Amino acid sequence: MPGHLTVEQDLLIFAGVLVAIALLVVVAGLLLLRRAPRQPFFLIRQQTAAAGWRLLIVAVAILALAGTVRLFGAPVVFQVITPTPSITPTPSITLTPTITFTPSRTPPPTITLTATMTFTPTPSPTPLVPFNILQQFTSNVTPDPRLVVHPLSFAQSITADFQPILPTVVFHNYQNAIIQKIYVTFNYEYVNPGVEWTVIWHRDGSLAYWESHPWDGPLAGRGMIVWNTAPNFFVHGTYEVQIFAGGQWKQSGQFDVVGANPIPTDTVSPTITKLPPPTATLSVLKTPTPSNTPTK
Repeated sequence: MPGHLTVEQDLLIFAGVLVAIALLVVVAGLLLLRRAPRQPFFLIRQQTAAAGWRLLIVAVAILALAGTVRLFGAPVVFQVITPTPSITPTPSITLTPTITFTPSRTPPPTITLTATMTFTPTPSPTPLVPFNILQQFTSNVTPDPRLVVHPLSFAQSITADFQPILPTVVFHNYQNAIIQKIYVTFNYEYVNPGVEWTVIWHRDGSLAYWESHPWDGPLAGRGMIVWNTAPNFFVHGTYEVQIFAGGQWKQSGQFDVVGANPIPTDTVSPTITKLPPPTATLSVLKTPTPSNTPTK
């Protein structure tokens, strides 16, 4: 079906015309160059040869113009003229067959198997505060419904404003460099004063350490928890830190300690010494308390 040519097709035709013109000019230039040596006078030979070279130069210029039009013509035109959408051809009429084939035999229905049992995946349980820790709560303040604890970061050191230095989730124990202290940093909002704040550490699914006390920090800001096991060290395993407010789970994070546990090099029979237990500390930045207007 005939239709309008597109801009790209027009430019392609124009470039083809330029190439044809350039070929004609080349032929004319070559004819002049062949004719020049046969001229009777030196001056005429010079002028004929010069005219032939000029035609060849013009042909090269025309070819360059044709290439420019072919490569860069469409973008330049589209910057000047806004392209209009092409006409969508109207679909032709589809003939509907008049004869409908009716099968002589109807196949018997197939048997559809029905599963007797349906597997429903059980959701992962929400972390809970163990009963023996719940019994030691000293506050019954209800958490603010807007209370939120943002994701946890883990590092071996932090800055003065509780920013983790080289945060990671994999810590390596070496014979001459053991892991004795790990910092947990996080942002929090709407932690109301007096609510019971509980931090529980698990190692390979078993309770390793916990602390719980009424909240006495700002309403919002940045918090830091550190567990210092010195003079001992973090044994290899998967650790999980869980944070609760008023017994309600608010955030969790995991990290791994890898590498063989260091082996003491001292061969002298040790005397029995009672070591202090590992300690964990919660600190918060003293930032201005925001207003109670909910943030959008």
